[in-house]
Amino acid sequence: MKKISSVLLAFMMLFTSVFCANVAFADDMGKNTFQSAESLETGKVYNRPATEITGSYWFKFDSNQAGKFTLSLASNSVSTVEIYQNDDKNILDTVYVFGDKAQKKTSTKNFDFSKGTYYFKIVSIGDYTFSLSNYVCTHYFDVVTTAPTYFENGYSTYTCSLCGYSYKTAGDTKKKLKTPKIYSLKGGKKKITVNNSNNKVASGYQIKLSTSKKFTKKTTKTVKVKSSKSTVKKLKSNKKYYVKVRTYKTQNGKTVYSSWSKVKSIKTK
Repeated sequence: MKKISSVLLAFMMLFTSVFCANVAFADDMGKNTFQSAESLETGKVYNRPATEITGSYWFKFDSNQAGKFTLSLASNSVSTVEIYQNDDKNILDTVYVFGDKAQKKTSTKNFDFSKGTYYFKIVSIGDYTFSLSNYVCTHYFDVVTTAPTYFENGYSTYTCSLCGYSYKTAGDTKKKLKTPKIYSLKGGKKKITVNNSNNKVASGYQIKLSTSKKFTKKTTKTVKVKSSKSTVKKLKSNKKYYVKVRTYKTQNGKTVYSSWSKVKSIKTK
């Protein structure tokens, strides 16, 4: 009850001050009114005008397009700002601040204004500062982490739950297929049987055979197989072949490969 009484007392003092000032200076033709409201610039900080004698002051803001704005009112006393659209009859909202001589207080509030003209009536029994700025979100991010695949790096997506702003940051690098090992090679009649390590995540294996240590284009044959144990046929008879193997993985039309295994050699029959 003591807290409520103090708030009511503050408002009584505020409006009594305004009423008395209006009576005392009713004939002052130079005072600020709704009709002569000062044009308000976004981002500019306004202090209590030195010419203010009525205890209230009007600002006018023309919103050329819809937007989000932040209103700020600070004072060492009891102050309010009433927000109107197009006229001075219907209040859209009111922002309060309860400051005191010992500590200045600030109240802020965000508004979504449509296109039109807005009026701000400030009532205060003391000094104040007032501003209307383009809204700048303080951002409260929800984070979703996407793990890397064999085709793309991982990343984290940050999305503000207040305004929807989103951005990504790099995560772990792409996964790499494990390099296979050739366990054994067996030479047959114009064929070679290759037995290499199995990789369950791979789509298959690529085997490269050449009669040259340098794997030149004319001497090299490349085949793709699904099994880790396979036979390559239609080779030259009684010929030494150099062999190496790598795994591959295909997804959505894309293919990635592991590094090549160490080279081993075998002779056909």
